[in-house]
Amino acid sequence: MSARRVLVVTVDTEEEGLWSGAFPPRGATCRNVTRLPRLHALFERYRVVPTYLVDYPVVADRSASAVLAGFADGGKSEIGAHLHPWCNPPLDGGGSYAHHYPPAVHEAKLRVLRDAIAERFGARPTSHRAGRWGFDHTTVPLLERVGIGVDSSVASLWWDVEPGGACFARAPLGPYRLDAADACRPGASDVIEVPLAGLGVGPLGRVGEALLRAGPARGLLRVGRALGFTTLRPELFPLERMRRLADAIA
Repeated sequence: MSARRVLVVTVDTEEEGLWSGAFPPRGATCRNVTRLPRLHALFERYRVVPTYLVDYPVVADRSASAVLAGFADGGKSEIGAHLHPWCNPPLDGGGSYAHHYPPAVHEAKLRVLRDAIAERFGARPTSHRAGRWGFDHTTVPLLERVGIGVDSSVASLWWDVEPGGACFARAPLGPYRLDAADACRPGASDVIEVPLAGLGVGPLGRVGEALLRAGPARGLLRVGRALGFTTLRPELFPLERMRRLADAIA
C-alpha cells in the first residue's frame, strides 16, 4: 500500500525587514502580521491547521502577537519558532545565517526564542525553521537540546546562492530523521526533517533534477528552473506551476 501524502502549511511570520542586504538588529515593525486574519479565515474555511513560524520581533510586538494568540486558541493553528539570528537576543552582530554562529551562541538564541514563545502563547514550540534557510548539521544537536522535534529548514534540491548560504542539493524529498553529521541524509536524530518539497515537473523536469543534484554551480539553479524545477514557494513560482508540482508529488 502506498504512503499517504500530507500537505503541511507553514507561514514564515516575521518582521518587516529591509530585504536589501541589510539586517537591522532593532527597530523593524510587524504591521504585516495584522493582515493575517484574512489568510487565516481561508485556512479555517478549508479546515487547514497552519503552522505559524514566528520570530522574536513578532513575539515581542504586542499587536502582532495578539493576532497570533487568537489563531492559536482552540487548536486552530500551531506556533513554531523561526530564528532570525540578527534580531534575536543575545545580539552580537554575527551575521544573517544561524549556522555560522558558534554553537553556544546559536543555542542561546534558540532558547531565548523558545522561552519567549512559551511565555506569550502558553506552550513551548516543537517545530522550527531557520531564517534564510541558514541550517546545517551543526544545528541538529541544538534543536534536540531545546526540545524541537520537527524542523523544516531543508529545501530539497535547492541552495542559497549568497556566500555562506546552505546547500540542500542532495536532500531527500520526503520526511526523514536528521543526521548530526550531514543534514541532507537520513540519520538517527530525535529531530524529524520535513523538507520543503522541490522537484522537476514537465517533460524536462528529470533533467533539471539531475543537474541540481550535482551540486551548486553558478547559474545552475536558473537552468534547473528553466527545465522545470519547482518548489511550493508562491513568492518564486506561479500558481499553475505549483499545481503541477503538487500533482506530481501526489
